[in-house]
Amino acid sequence: MAEEVLTKRGKENFAHNGFLYIFDKTSKVGSNLKLWRCEQNNRCKARLHTKAGEVVRELNSRSHEASAAQLQVTLVKTKIKKRAEETLESPTVAVNECLVHISQASLAVIPNMSALRKIIRRKHNSVMNAPTNPTDLQQLFVPECYRIYLPQPGVDENFLLCDGGRGPDWILIFRSRAGSLVTSDMWFADGTFSIAPNLFSQIYVILAKKHEGVHPIVYALLPNKQCTTYIDKYLDALATELPQELQDLLSWFEDTYVGRQNRRGNGR
Repeated sequence: MAEEVLTKRGKENFAHNGFLYIFDKTSKVGSNLKLWRCEQNNRCKARLHTKAGEVVRELNSRSHEASAAQLQVTLVKTKIKKRAEETLESPTVAVNECLVHISQASLAVIPNMSALRKIIRRKHNSVMNAPTNPTDLQQLFVPECYRIYLPQPGVDENFLLCDGGRGPDWILIFRSRAGSLVTSDMWFADGTFSIAPNLFSQIYVILAKKHEGVHPIVYALLPNKQCTTYIDKYLDALATELPQELQDLLSWFEDTYVGRQNRRGNGR
């Protein structure tokens, strides 16, 4: 196995046959020839020459054993960073996707989930140039790059389904992987106050069981639990976007958390 990986600071490393090499320099003979040295260069003199990602020459014998588990952890970290650059998945979803098929030995030495999620957030912030946190809803602004979801390179979909506009009653509804929700045979829906962002009082989430896991599909950020007529506009927008299979779930949400509008013209 030969593969380029990234360090904490985004510099290049190279994995080959269970060993990790650090980029040394580009050959003066040819600009396409990269020279690498063993990561334990203080006690190992092994070297590699690569061209276009392929090993063309190995120099010196290695003086230590390979660490397959630690190398796999390094490769997983690189995969996480690349995924964070290419998609706007939540940190938890991105990490879970990258940990599929990882060995038990590697799981024993991999950083905890909190550290891996921080890698995602830092990469998102650097790539998307995230704005500073607002102090109130009047200052809240959702940049265009955060309104589009990239489930995979070259494929995008509308991530911000409903934007209520500035004001104390601002509701935000985010949607992703709608297709997975429709084809899933098990849905989970719940509201909570404990993890709501600072400017909102409640977060409501819909999850779907799919691909041997449970994945978040819809997030709704609610400023309060008051029932006001402006909510009709948001629910109508959501009903227009969602497929027929989800209309019953939307009606249940409206009945449970809002109160369905009386279509005879009376209030809720």
